Amino acid sequence: MLLGACGEDVPTPVGSPELLESGANQVMTGMELVITLNGVREGVVRADTAFNFADSTVSILRNPTLELFTESGAARARVTAERGRYDMTTKALTALGKVILLVMDGNRRVESAELHYRPEENRIWSDSMTVMYDGGMESRGMGFSSDLDFQHMRVGPGSIRGSGGGGVRF
Repeated sequence: MLLGACGEDVPTPVGSPELLESGANQVMTGMELVITLNGVREGVVRADTAFNFADSTVSILRNPTLELFTESGAARARVTAERGRYDMTTKALTALGKVILLVMDGNRRVESAELHYRPEENRIWSDSMTVMYDGGMESRGMGFSSDLDFQHMRVGPGSIRGSGGGGVRF
């Protein structure tokens, strides 16, 4: 009150240069979004930071995590990445930069530079070089594809290392 009464301007808080240059209309920190289908929780998207734009349904995410659940609520899989894009309309997520997919059933791990999650297509995939670890087996190839139940996981053409038999289909 005293500053205002004396005619001095109170400084207005200003965002960091990075936030100001992003062009985002809204920036959220500590974002958490629950994905549901017919009232049942299918997944949770979390991010350190989400940048939203007035003319788009896509949020740009920093350090996103996607957790997928079974119909009974048990953890099914977890995706982590350095950055990503989440579409609020389609519930699709594209994870980018050091992407890791952990599948709880069978303790499988997939690593790639990018991964696409499309619930309406019941699939998760990558078009980049991918490494999948499944028990003692290590599979490397160009691309990866799976259904969201993780019953049909495939690594694209490439080499197989480790024990466990032939083929790249799991």
